[in-house]
Amino acid sequence: MIINMSNPISPTTQVDYSFIPSLTASPDDSNLSQNTDTKKNTSATSSSSAIFLLGEDYQDIEAFRAALFEQVPSVHFNKPLKPLVFLTQKTKEQFESFAKEMLKELQDKLVEASSQEDQSSNPAEEAAHRHAQLLAATIVQLQYMEIGDVKLSEFSKAYILGRGAAGDTEIQIGSNNLSSKQLVDILQLHKISSIGDLRFTASQGVDTSVLASFSQAEVAQAEKMANPQGATSLVHNIATEFSSRSVNSLTIFGYHGNNAGLTHSVGEVAELNQHHLRRCGKEGSVQEERRSRLRVGYQLDKIMQTNFADPKSKSEPETMDDELDSTKCIIL
Repeated sequence: MIINMSNPISPTTQVDYSFIPSLTASPDDSNLSQNTDTKKNTSATSSSSAIFLLGEDYQDIEAFRAALFEQVPSVHFNKPLKPLVFLTQKTKEQFESFAKEMLKELQDKLVEASSQEDQSSNPAEEAAHRHAQLLAATIVQLQYMEIGDVKLSEFSKAYILGRGAAGDTEIQIGSNNLSSKQLVDILQLHKISSIGDLRFTASQGVDTSVLASFSQAEVAQAEKMANPQGATSLVHNIATEFSSRSVNSLTIFGYHGNNAGLTHSVGEVAELNQHHLRRCGKEGSVQEERRSRLRVGYQLDKIMQTNFADPKSKSEPETMDDELDSTKCIIL
């Protein structure tokens, strides 16, 4: 695997922030009502992907932040957002509540920033201000839907959010720790696996050991099917569970490293924050890389060509809807 750490790609388009709600308005139901109609099905102008929140309960706003960060690049590059799909009305309402809470915080920050005389003289504050604007712009466009109100056949990709660790056999989703078997049960019960392309964003999802760097040698070691301690990766376990059930026409993806979300840096790499990032290493030697370059797929039904693209060859900005041009595929 060839990974280029020194060539961040700047986006070629910029989002129009003019639709951000009034900085003095309160984030009540009227600000979000246009996106919370669960009876509204997706259309040809909507994203072909959806983000699935499979937990029974979400008490931590960090789960909402993770879902929000998944969407920010779509807003930045003026692409349709992925609907957030929930198993129950309760969890959908929890996320709607988190959205109002965070939007209020962002609006307060933007009001405070707008009252200051000159922000341009401080690059860090200016970057933080743009970051807050982009998050607010994303929140007001989020769509919240219950799984019974969506047509799964309209989606070609399903992103599954959760927390993981290298060599772990369980994934944390909301307040629940699910084994690979329990997770596959849910995906099959609700027919989510019928989408045929499942992408798990959990940290270290395809790693059997913790990465010290994104070097080719480190990545090769971390993605081994079983390390000397007998551990396999989370996503490999999920793929194996599907395979044991004779599931066909399904590809399962995961990513190396920790889920870094989005950062708002300044200077020559200021725009790197508009992409999904993965992180590895310890304090003092932390590395970050675009998520799409650290993707591994498990193909259950047929051989797929492996093609690692040189990141420099990409002239267009990447989003999480990229094709498999930089994905390694493992056949089970």
